[in-house]
Amino acid sequence: MQVNLFSVAYYGNIHNDDSNIIFDINYAKTDSDVTQNSAGGTLEASPETATLSAGVKVEKLYQNENVQIVPYTGLSFMSIDTDDYATKGGGFMYNMERQNIWLLPVGVSIK
Repeated sequence: MQVNLFSVAYYGNIHNDDSNIIFDINYAKTDSDVTQNSAGGTLEASPETATLSAGVKVEKLYQNENVQIVPYTGLSFMSIDTDDYATKGGGFMYNMERQNIWLLPVGVSIK
């Protein structure tokens, strides 16, 4: 199996006295060459996948004596897109669909 990967990402943070905004954006692309040997012969395929993600998280610090309480919320999006592909020489065909995933993390950190 051979996998070629290209990826680029940017991550940032804006920090004030008692609040924090964290953000990121990422893109990755893979191109794989897969070979499987079995009693029925050799199967070869070359699937490609592209992934894009972006997100933001906001948190606020509350200090109570020696305890830090940090509530946070955010929003993230990820899109995963794999091309349709078939094994060389026929045999198997894979029909893929783009997956779009939304996340809404909400929580409290206590230190």
